[in-house]
Amino acid sequence: MDKYPILGLNLGNAYKFYHPKDILYCESVGNYTTVFFLEGNSTVTARKLKELEMMLPENTFVRVHNSFIVNLMYVVKFINDDSQVLEMVDGSHINVSRRKKSYFLSKFVKL
Repeated sequence: MDKYPILGLNLGNAYKFYHPKDILYCESVGNYTTVFFLEGNSTVTARKLKELEMMLPENTFVRVHNSFIVNLMYVVKFINDDSQVLEMVDGSHINVSRRKKSYFLSKFVKL
């Protein structure tokens, strides 16, 4: 049985349920978090990024910046120059902090 089968996001007057595999990444916006999905849509929830980090499977989701958690299954490229940016399957770019770079790279087998 999946340890994290469904994530229920509080959208104010309702909860919407998602499987973690459908989430591309999460971005902190103050006390709110925008969750971006594989199908191209996004939603804002009144949860802090830290709360979502604790709910999502740690073997698949990694905090790469103070403002971002990414789903490792959908990372296409890491650009290791002054910008330190990830490219996701949807073409979006996510900043990686210098502090979290080593931890992020440790999640991959490098050839």
